[in-house]
Amino acid sequence: MSAIACSGMPGRAPERRLRSVLLQIFYSVRSERMLIEQLQYNPLFRWFVVMEMDEGVWNHAVYSKNRERSSRSLVHYTSRALESAGSKWYYLAQIMNRTRLFSLFGMLFVACTALFGRLGQNQRRSVLPAAHPIVLHAARVFDTEAGRIVTPGEVLVQGERIVEAGSSVQHPAGAETMDLGDVTLLAGLIDAHVHLFLHPGAEDLQTIEESVPQRTITATLAARDDLLAGFTSERDMGTEGAGSADTAVRNAINQGLIPGPRLRISGNAISIVGGHEGAINYNPEQHIFSNAAYANGAAELVTVIRQQFKEGSDFIKIYETGRDSFRDGRFSTPFQYSEAELRTAVDEAARVGKRVAVHATGEPGTLYAARAGVMREKQIPAVPTFAIAEYFADHAASPVAGARQHEQLDYHAGQFRRQLAAGVPMAVGSDVGPFPHGTQARELVLMVKYGMTPVAALQADQLNGAKLLGWEGQIGALKAGYFADIIAVPGDPIKDISVITQVSFVMKGGVVYRK
Repeated sequence: MSAIACSGMPGRAPERRLRSVLLQIFYSVRSERMLIEQLQYNPLFRWFVVMEMDEGVWNHAVYSKNRERSSRSLVHYTSRALESAGSKWYYLAQIMNRTRLFSLFGMLFVACTALFGRLGQNQRRSVLPAAHPIVLHAARVFDTEAGRIVTPGEVLVQGERIVEAGSSVQHPAGAETMDLGDVTLLAGLIDAHVHLFLHPGAEDLQTIEESVPQRTITATLAARDDLLAGFTSERDMGTEGAGSADTAVRNAINQGLIPGPRLRISGNAISIVGGHEGAINYNPEQHIFSNAAYANGAAELVTVIRQQFKEGSDFIKIYETGRDSFRDGRFSTPFQYSEAELRTAVDEAARVGKRVAVHATGEPGTLYAARAGVMREKQIPAVPTFAIAEYFADHAASPVAGARQHEQLDYHAGQFRRQLAAGVPMAVGSDVGPFPHGTQARELVLMVKYGMTPVAALQADQLNGAKLLGWEGQIGALKAGYFADIIAVPGDPIKDISVITQVSFVMKGGVVYRK
């Protein structure tokens, strides 16, 4: 239904009621607290985040209101809309701060009022697993623990859990069989290093130019893109200046209000004054905030950690090393916290049964992290993040900068091979956000390119990823009792790991999100 077709809607009383509702939304989205409440409880706002914009409404909004502005972010968003009709509503984040916002909300609300009941029913169906059993049938299934392909492959799902998996399973009475054809079934992918609140473009400017409500909406879209790419579980490694807004995104996903992966979240990362993410290249008179929470010394670490947990964080992220330097083939990076300070942070998190993740790229910071109980001695996996390094190298500002970053990537790959030889366990984390969400399966391809076998890379992703996120025995394998987080890819990922970038089917918790 177009906006024009609805413009003659009769009755002044309904219009006054709609105006009242729209005013409530208009004012509420200007604070983070109210955004969280709207995201969780308001059906109209939830509709915006889950469903598509009407084509006519979208065209009017873009061409009438945004023609004069062709910023890099709008160009990026527009290209994504052309790729996927389902992501048109992504632009609400760009439209929110433009003039005549009230008119746009009103136009969208009126255009969709007649369809609201049906859309609400569709939304509810999309987040609840089927009441009847489902049997997924495919040419192959990957046994994560055994590291082998089983042919053919079947998985029996009841509700949100797997009942049975193997070459043949029971077909209970009333079961629905989905024949997915010549594909391989795998457990859902796990990305242990994402940034849902970032998108391609200048990272430091995003926190200055974009409001927290706008960035939260962007994060919900990133979560959806990652899920549709096969990543059913993720660890968000910092909102980069959006505080605890990731708590709202995680909770909305858990409540079935929006589509997205299972999330472990950390709020803002923690750093020292003048350190990593320290906003040190701006006019000090402008008092630009850091993208991280400041904590100088052990006492401040404890205070900030307690505040982070109070606001809903599942774990703590600490920047242990600062800005990296690579000159004449030599890599260096300053440490930010002493071993004793890191141990204080680890002990404080452990006091409430939680963990610390550390950004550490070189010595002596990585050594301090290991001794503080964050790395090898406890068999906690390292996360190399090749995909973002490759993206920055391929998209450098100049050929000279690109060559330098490719040289640093080669050095990183060499260190990765040394870690593999030393028996350091690995997990898969892409650092996606500065490069487009939904494309991060490239990380597994690069881990194979730089020394792992396809089987080892998949096991690092699924088995070690599950352990790293604290969901061991719940995700990461197609086994009875595990969550029914299942994806399908063409071909055989053991023979060609690149097929992992071509996910054609996604089920999370027994709900099909892509088919």
